[in-house]
Amino acid sequence: MPEELLNYRTLQVVVTLVLGLSVLAGLVFHLWRISRPVQKIEDLATVPLADVLAAVKREIEAATPYLSTEDLPLASVKLELQVVVLEGTSGEGKAMLLPLGITTKASASEVTSRTQTVTVLLEPPSPNITKSEIDLTKLGLASAIRAVHEGLRSGMNQPPRLEPKKIEIVLAFGVKRQTASSSGLELKAFGGALTTTTDIDATQKIELVFAQAKTAVTSKEVSGWD
Repeated sequence: MPEELLNYRTLQVVVTLVLGLSVLAGLVFHLWRISRPVQKIEDLATVPLADVLAAVKREIEAATPYLSTEDLPLASVKLELQVVVLEGTSGEGKAMLLPLGITTKASASEVTSRTQTVTVLLEPPSPNITKSEIDLTKLGLASAIRAVHEGLRSGMNQPPRLEPKKIEIVLAFGVKRQTASSSGLELKAFGGALTTTTDIDATQKIELVFAQAKTAVTSKEVSGWD
């Protein structure tokens, strides 16, 4: 048998074997996906809405000394939260959020259909702490807000100087469980694309409006921190 023919047949056998193994692996994976039990949202390690609001308020308070300017102060803070209402053991409803990075088998359709959008408009607090008392390296959301704000201010101060009357900063963030944190939660601003359906459904948004008094949101339209 010529050597060229032998090499050709050997290559055919190898290619056939590789293709067969690939098909078998795909079949096994498909059977595993359809056979595994679908996890319910009730079984996930969700985070109480009240705890998330408290964490956001702490980080905004920490960022406030870096944001306060006489010409364009922080006028309002708006949160857009993705909330799932679950039934408690006693039958009462509980407003919960999905944290980032959870391992879930819950179907994407169930998560999406049961997620509601809640909008909260808040009046920012008056600064009662100084910059020297704050470590923003441990506060992901506050650190991101400060970085964006400082970048905008620096850019506007470059010639030709612009005098804006209103600035809006919108950031997407998520909640992560952090046992080392005093609150047990970490607010993480997104720096890249989301990769999973769960992370997309767990995306929260915060909007900060900086405006002069005549264009600022009036006190009748906002609620306080408490």
